[in-house]
Amino acid sequence: MQRGIDVIGDIHGHNARLEALLGKLGYERRNGSWRHPERTALFMGDLIDRGPEQLATIDTVRRMVDSGDAICLMGNHEYNAIGYATLASDGSRHLRVRNERNEHQHVAFLAEAGLDTDLHREMIAWFLTLPTHMSIGRFRFAHACWAPSMIDVLGGDRQGFIDSSRIDDFFTEGRREYTASEMVLKGPEAPLPAGRTYHDSYGIERDRVRVAWWRRGARTLREMSVVEDVCTEALDQFPAPEEWLRRCEGNLTFIGHYWMTGSPSLIADDVVCVDYSVAKDGVLTAYRLEPDDVRAESSRYVWV
Repeated sequence: MQRGIDVIGDIHGHNARLEALLGKLGYERRNGSWRHPERTALFMGDLIDRGPEQLATIDTVRRMVDSGDAICLMGNHEYNAIGYATLASDGSRHLRVRNERNEHQHVAFLAEAGLDTDLHREMIAWFLTLPTHMSIGRFRFAHACWAPSMIDVLGGDRQGFIDSSRIDDFFTEGRREYTASEMVLKGPEAPLPAGRTYHDSYGIERDRVRVAWWRRGARTLREMSVVEDVCTEALDQFPAPEEWLRRCEGNLTFIGHYWMTGSPSLIADDVVCVDYSVAKDGVLTAYRLEPDDVRAESSRYVWV
């Protein structure tokens, strides 16, 4: 790693905000790509869904990747899009069920790309080229969680991909590829106490919570949860399962995914989240990483 890296969080179709952030970071549009003379952008995935500029966002990022000015990882929204578009090898079903719930989550992207059009298929083919995770020196990058045993399944420390020749395995519950993809791209989830549910931002009723796997010392399910509108008093009764609290000791790990709010700040001294909810009236966020960094610093955040 000889250049500084600007780690950019979930964009969700907000291309105007992305271009504003790139300008603020000192990138300039030249020969069709946003370029910086001394730095590289690293996008943490979730380019699509929710926002008003789906194809424009993909075009901006893809041009930067193609010209060598950026790296882009896969997020859970690209992963879901692949499953929604792809038939199982026996042709019996789509790998992600085409029901009302999944369509609703995906509606902004489909409104621009179409469904089963040539453009849609071409976008999906590009999503399949995106790494599920990456390491550069002592720095680790994954959309939701760096879990070493799951990283090994997806290709090992350096980087991993979804193998399109075995794609059914990545979308079939019970297969190790499915478990690994879900962990790395969506993060660990813990079940709520029996009978407890909550509604997410899509209005979907859920009985599991996202786990703040980076928190040391969480004692209860409430303390380890990353979710809104949960009956938190009930969660206090249940201990935090140790196997969900994962750290990548000795490395600096970068994630997106978790819809943080407020002004960007550190969630741990060795884990940096760059998702600050641009699609929910939050800010689009970057972290300016230098080759010799040892620990994270809040002063490195830049946002618009």
